[in-house]
Amino acid sequence: MGPCGESTRRTDLRLFGGRVRDTLPVYANINRATTVRTPAGFAETAKAAVTDGFGAVKGAPFDGFPPAGSSPAAIEAALENGIACVAAMREAVGPNVEVMVDCHSFFDVAMAERVARRLEPLNLAWYEEPVAPERIEETREIRRRIKQPMAAGEILYGVAGFATLSRNRVVNVIMPDVKHCGGLLELTRIAAAAEQDGVLVAPHNPSGPVSTAANVQVCAVLRNFRLLEFQWGEVGWRSDVVTPVEFFDRGTLRVPSRPGFGIDLNEGLVRSHLM
Repeated sequence: MGPCGESTRRTDLRLFGGRVRDTLPVYANINRATTVRTPAGFAETAKAAVTDGFGAVKGAPFDGFPPAGSSPAAIEAALENGIACVAAMREAVGPNVEVMVDCHSFFDVAMAERVARRLEPLNLAWYEEPVAPERIEETREIRRRIKQPMAAGEILYGVAGFATLSRNRVVNVIMPDVKHCGGLLELTRIAAAAEQDGVLVAPHNPSGPVSTAANVQVCAVLRNFRLLEFQWGEVGWRSDVVTPVEFFDRGTLRVPSRPGFGIDLNEGLVRSHLM
């Protein structure tokens, strides 16, 4: 991915403003790995991720939420199951591991507030997208009503797209996705604008090792970086997709010194899984 050499290594991150950290804290997105969508299932995968070295985990236990117009009984059952799953995650990992919940925009304002209040004792690191992030006024109202930090923005594009979330701290954390927000350089601009508003950045990254490597390059230069998402436990062959393999040390990824994204792609393996 480019010629090696000390001058090249220095230049790579200078293009984005200069490295400010050598390691990045990451959190395990356990959602796809949780095939048993019950409190016990979420607890098992959360505990396994922590055993694997992660100090933060996130699930989306409200996936499959009943559509609008469903019976009150079906909605209540889904709410109770989701809340119980988050509680089970917290119990499984203990009080010192960060727990986040992604609501995937299934709620309205009243329901978002109700669920958030039920989750308050679990000390969430953040409460993610109870409504769609482009619904700014509703997001702002939820933020006003609840105590948990809020995160949002995985589908938004460009500095202008994120400005409405960052301005007046509508959320505490924005989540630009390097694949959708406009690319690596635009992500640095989005983060710089958010820093002026006192908002942190935790890139959305439920993706493979190439996306993760790209995010590492950007996050290394962000002064308001919070955490990087890591898609944990989805497939057993992930670690063979790139060289060198993704290396974790106590829940962190090291910023590579190699040029480019710092990886080489195992194209043969990738092709074998596309067939």
